[in-house]
Amino acid sequence: MIISAVVAFSVARLSGHFIAGLWRRRSVYGMFIVLIINQLLQLYDLAHPLFCLYVLIVSLIGLFLCLWRMPTTIRREELRLYRWALKGGIAVCGIIVVANISGYSALASHLLVASLGTVLIFLLGWIVIESGRGGLAWIFKRSSATRLPIFEKNATAIIHVLSHLFNLLVGAFVTVYLLVSWGFYNNGAEALGSVMSMGFTIGSWKVNIGIILTVVLCLYGSLLISKAVQSILSEEVFPKRGLERGVQISMGHLIHYAILPVGFLLALAALGVNFTNITIIGGALGVGIGFGLQTIVNNFVSGLILLFERPVRIGDYIEIQGLWGEIKKIGLRATTVETFDRADIVIPNSDLVTNQVTNWTRTNRLMRLKIPVGVAYGSDVPLVMKILLECAQDNPSVMSSPKHQVLFRGFGDSSLDFELRVFLSDIDYRLIVQSEILQEIDREFRLNDVEIPFPQRDLHMRSIELPVTEAISGSILPGASVR
Repeated sequence: MIISAVVAFSVARLSGHFIAGLWRRRSVYGMFIVLIINQLLQLYDLAHPLFCLYVLIVSLIGLFLCLWRMPTTIRREELRLYRWALKGGIAVCGIIVVANISGYSALASHLLVASLGTVLIFLLGWIVIESGRGGLAWIFKRSSATRLPIFEKNATAIIHVLSHLFNLLVGAFVTVYLLVSWGFYNNGAEALGSVMSMGFTIGSWKVNIGIILTVVLCLYGSLLISKAVQSILSEEVFPKRGLERGVQISMGHLIHYAILPVGFLLALAALGVNFTNITIIGGALGVGIGFGLQTIVNNFVSGLILLFERPVRIGDYIEIQGLWGEIKKIGLRATTVETFDRADIVIPNSDLVTNQVTNWTRTNRLMRLKIPVGVAYGSDVPLVMKILLECAQDNPSVMSSPKHQVLFRGFGDSSLDFELRVFLSDIDYRLIVQSEILQEIDREFRLNDVEIPFPQRDLHMRSIELPVTEAISGSILPGASVR
């Protein structure tokens, strides 16, 4: 009784710091006082009629208070939780009153004690959850653990995950002790064992709640471990080793795909699956792959080749079948390429391994830009070459080394063909630099009277009738009038 009184008093005092509203705190204090009085009356073996009268009076007071507070709660639009709590209180108190008047005094007493115990357990669970959340926030945001960069950068995510796991653990214990409070089991260990053993049987295979929880924990735990390892490597290990971003992402994917199968195998072991059967299933699956999943396996193996050999990496600019784009993601089945129009194209990995792919940025982002220029026949060739070189030299984005150059490529159908070749430090600037240089070339050609020709064609006509020939030669068509 003393232990129960101390626990009730502690929970009441602690819950007063979390519960807003004077009437709510007083209601909690009143319920715990009733719980302690009930323990005292049972200890001193109060006469049965007097105890029934006590239960009736308490239930009537509770019913009156709940009915009195309900309109105020609805009018002030308070939290739905409080409204449901008042509705539950009205229902329980009403049932206790009816049971007591009808002569079911044992039922009424049990409902009163169980209801008060339920409130105590829920409040205790709530206090533990709030305290746990505050403790986690202190550990990962204010304690000496924040000196570690991994905790400092991921404190919010770590607190979020651990809070969910802690809430699930507290919820499980609350559920177990609710069953004890309502008299279904004698103690928490018995209740926990009975709940965990609940399940169903499929042939000779028995599945219960404990096994299901173990499977979920194995799968979810492997996922959390994979994310944690990737985070530690990407934030602590890889930067110190000076690895490139593409290498970091590739190794992170490999670690992820290595840890998840371990969790899956542990989950199968928890289910009691015989690994001999898995071997048989694997053999049958291999036959199925040989017949129907060749393309998927081909892409899977090609994905491993891309991750290990790394002919292309995340962030590279590639050209495949005349299409330019930047690699955004390399998966085990397909690679996602984002075009410069911001469209995502999913390319099977086998296409990147077996087909010709131009990687413009595999070793560096240096690029040679070629700009073709045509001028009219009769133009001053040395002057044209000088103008082109000056236009390249004046552009700040053009590299001085390697040296830019101008080539006289030949005699075209309508023009003298030149080609200006310049080097850029970053491929991202190629279109901008090309536009700037072409504008400068056009301006300099106009200043120096260098003509950019129109296409010219010689037209030879055969087997034309005589009147048409005379009309063309006289520049007048038959029947036409000159105005």
